[in-house]
Amino acid sequence: MQTKTKPPFLTDTVKKLTAINIIIFLIVFLLFNLLLVFFVHYILHKNLDQRIGHEIDNINKTLSVTANSIAIMDSSELKEPDLYEITENPYFLQIYNQYGIILLQSRNVGIYKPLSINKNFEVNQLAFESFKYEGESFRAGFYPLKDSAGNQIATMRLSVFENDFDEVLNKLLWFNLWGFLFIIIIVVTASIIAAKKTFKPINEIIDTAYSFNVQNLNKRIDVKADSLDEIGRLRDTLNRLFERIENYVIEITHFSDQVSHQLMNPLTAVRTEIEYLLKKDRPENEYKEALIRLEGQTETMISIVKTLLVIAKSGKLKSESKSIFSLSKLIKNDIFNHFKEYNIMYEIDENLYLRGESEKYLMVLQNLIHNSIKYSPNSGDVKVVATKIKNKLIISVEDKGIGIDDFEKGSVFQKFYRSQQAEKMGIKGFGLGLSLVKSIIDEASGTIEIIDNEPTGTIFKLTLPSIDLSD
Repeated sequence: MQTKTKPPFLTDTVKKLTAINIIIFLIVFLLFNLLLVFFVHYILHKNLDQRIGHEIDNINKTLSVTANSIAIMDSSELKEPDLYEITENPYFLQIYNQYGIILLQSRNVGIYKPLSINKNFEVNQLAFESFKYEGESFRAGFYPLKDSAGNQIATMRLSVFENDFDEVLNKLLWFNLWGFLFIIIIVVTASIIAAKKTFKPINEIIDTAYSFNVQNLNKRIDVKADSLDEIGRLRDTLNRLFERIENYVIEITHFSDQVSHQLMNPLTAVRTEIEYLLKKDRPENEYKEALIRLEGQTETMISIVKTLLVIAKSGKLKSESKSIFSLSKLIKNDIFNHFKEYNIMYEIDENLYLRGESEKYLMVLQNLIHNSIKYSPNSGDVKVVATKIKNKLIISVEDKGIGIDDFEKGSVFQKFYRSQQAEKMGIKGFGLGLSLVKSIIDEASGTIEIIDNEPTGTIFKLTLPSIDLSD
């Protein structure tokens, strides 16, 4: 017997789910930080650019630009502390021509260090850019100085320290480094807990399915979940599967019992007959009579086995038959000759064709007609009708016998089922004929109906797809 193995705490599925959550977290974390850096960069630069732009505007008001010179009309602006000394937030002013020659610069540039000139002469309006110089970060504003004729004479560059951005970026980097380690631990732990909780009902389903066996066919999965939820759908699907398996096993068990019972009777009769013959020598006529009885019992067993084989084959996956036969000729020849001793009425249209094996439909009609004869007081009350309506072929076998009660109409097609009236009246049979009929009709994608015949009796109505040879 197979022993159930306890799964590890961290199964491959849990590991995969945790890995997926970590990857998603990393992507979100990276995108968030990129957006955060961009936002900080934008805000800080916006503030710096506003300051630089405002100061450039003030300085520009103190300058007089001509084609030959740049004059300072008011030097008080250049003597402000932020342009004169190295304060906490100094401004470094540099005015240079197209050749990169410094024409004017603030005093604090000389105190700090000579900043290299970017010959950015092609600016037509106020523009900004960031640059690095000897390990320091700067933000600079560039403004074109033009004479009255609109000719650009020089470029004003006003630079400030950009250390705030570097400082914020460094703090953000360290915060993310330590925060990432802390958050990744939380993500891994939460993923494992969430995965274990998510897979808990699935593990319960697996345990229940594992315990389902022949000795425990009534076992069902009892997991609380909405029927539209994935877990609920899985539960309901497996429970329906278990129910079908249980019904199938019960049917097989019942079928085996019935087959054994039905075959045991003729086999017992054969054994008894053989034992009788072997006890002593018998006259020739007794041997002949015994062989006739043995032949009858053998035919009974052959009929049972043959019927069961047809039923079993009809239930399997099948491809559409390519054979076509004339139902009209089958009834007028084979059926008529088989039942020529009975006064049966026939109403058969000409040129009726079906797709399939004619031997199977012969068995269908023989079983239906035999039933009608057995359950009718007069065989002349049996009527066989075959006609075509549109693309459907309708076959009906009618009798005026004892009829079938409504509560038994759904059961008569079950294997080995015998109606209560048949048992009471002592009518012999195996309960396989109508099951055989139903199997063959289902295989042909047809339908079979049981209709009460008025005032008494039964009509078996078969509806099958007809074949037109002109197609």
